[in-house]
Amino acid sequence: MLCDWRRQRDKGLIAADRKRWRTPTQSEVRENADLKRQAANLTKELAATRMVVDVQKNVSALLGIALASAEPENTP
Repeated sequence: MLCDWRRQRDKGLIAADRKRWRTPTQSEVRENADLKRQAANLTKELAATRMVVDVQKNVSALLGIALASAEPENTP
């Protein structure tokens, strides 16, 4: 049954539903733009944070200061 429908559709005997996706509403477009802007800001903030951490690592290495591990200690 499904195979027959597909054959007929492929031959053009049945009009395939070309409009499958609906257009986004204005609020969805606005929300998408806000989320993209937020992601861009967070990406910039992450890059700045990574730079600060790298500087701290370099300074501690120059001064010979041992950094504490970020791993939690296993104390029984």
